[in-house]
Amino acid sequence: MSIGSATRSEFTKYFTTSAWWVLTLITVAALALMSGGFAAAIGLAQSGALDEVPDAALLGAAAPSLVYGLAVNIGYIFPILLGVLLVTGEFRHHTLIPTFLATPKRGTVLVAKLVTGAIVGAALGIVAVAATVGTAAGVFAATGQDPELTTTDNLAMMGRMVLAFVLWTWVGLGLGSIVRNQVAAIVIALVFTQLVEPLVRTAAAFAPAIEPAARYLPSAASDTLVGSNFYVMLGASGEAQEWWVGAVILAVYAVALTIIGAVTTWRRDVD
Repeated sequence: MSIGSATRSEFTKYFTTSAWWVLTLITVAALALMSGGFAAAIGLAQSGALDEVPDAALLGAAAPSLVYGLAVNIGYIFPILLGVLLVTGEFRHHTLIPTFLATPKRGTVLVAKLVTGAIVGAALGIVAVAATVGTAAGVFAATGQDPELTTTDNLAMMGRMVLAFVLWTWVGLGLGSIVRNQVAAIVIALVFTQLVEPLVRTAAAFAPAIEPAARYLPSAASDTLVGSNFYVMLGASGEAQEWWVGAVILAVYAVALTIIGAVTTWRRDVD
């Protein structure tokens, strides 16, 4: 079977389950709620509607672009889960055996999953950006603030956020190709991204000695790619890097995980 046929098969398997629309709904709801909440707090504070406002420096950092960037700064867990589900769902539902029977070359199947991941990851990224930016911009406008929707920098950042979703989907796919058990893969992804990385990056904001190493964490690379760093609100500093550096670092993680999975777990017998 060709890569094109294998990719069509991957799309069929993905969209015949409820996982895609459940994940999409959760992504939209979570990001709309977070971005709307942050935008409301910032907009009301800057308009003087609140009696007590945060520190002026904090408000200066929390511009519309910072709120828009939450789609990736916080929402990157969703494309990771998408990538994990693309692979581990095969093991969970025992569809990998007929998949390998139809396409004996396992490398072709993995490439087809990468192609599928790129397309559905980009689609989820577009939906996530629309939910985040649309909600936050509406709240900013309602509180009398300029949402800055049409600025070149913000438009370019939105495009980079979609790219970040694609790369994060590949990271999740690589993780799923290593860890067969779906629950275990999801737990690993959640613990590392929602506990380990935030702790290290928060510590780096107050310990300059570890900041150079912390910037090479996957989430830090993702923030560099997007160009909006939520951790700046904690006082994190450091020399700024070009957006493409973050893209390269995140891509390296995705490639490394996928290669490890391809030469280890992906070659094992399926039972």
